[in-house]
Amino acid sequence: MNTNQELGVSTEQAETMANAFFEQIEPKVRKGRAWTFHRLNAACDTPNAERL
Repeated sequence: MNTNQELGVSTEQAETMANAFFEQIEPKVRKGRAWTFHRLNAACDTPNAERL
């Protein structure tokens, strides 16, 4: 018996709840400039640089 069955929810319900949870905590994707290696490297290495 898996954890989902012990909790009384189906696998589909568990997946739906997990997806809803992660959609709420993840920041919304904003369209913008493409990440190049140079830009990503600079953003990672520079304190208070643009957010990733």
